[in-house]
Amino acid sequence: MAAYASRFDFDRFGVIPRPTPRQADLMIVAGTVCKKMAPAVEKLYHQMPEPRFVISMGACANVGGPYFDSYSVAKGVDRIIPVDVYVPGCPPRPEALQSGVLALQKKIEEYYKAGVRVSGPQKVSPEALQNQVDNVLKARKT
Repeated sequence: MAAYASRFDFDRFGVIPRPTPRQADLMIVAGTVCKKMAPAVEKLYHQMPEPRFVISMGACANVGGPYFDSYSVAKGVDRIIPVDVYVPGCPPRPEALQSGVLALQKKIEEYYKAGVRVSGPQKVSPEALQNQVDNVLKARKT
């Protein structure tokens, strides 16, 4: 909510919240994604028109946050849908979300040349995800 207030004013970046996935091209996942909610998140993602982009906001959406060891929590939204930009923080500051949107805009510029899509987001390999999970667990132990 603070990101849309007058101090940060996301409207100037063209970020206008839409209540329906059929009119949105950006999904911001904020908060813990449970395994029970994962099919609904995936369904919403597939209802969005192409091109579609995803920002994972906060530690809970990125890697499960403090609920990482729970049996019902997905270990990051990137295991369900492809994520373009990760915004760190717990909770993330409006400045972090703003820099994430700017990073996504730069990434979108690389995807298109003269209006033609030349590349797209790549799904992360399971080995890279496991390596990331191991690094997070190792950092928690120290």
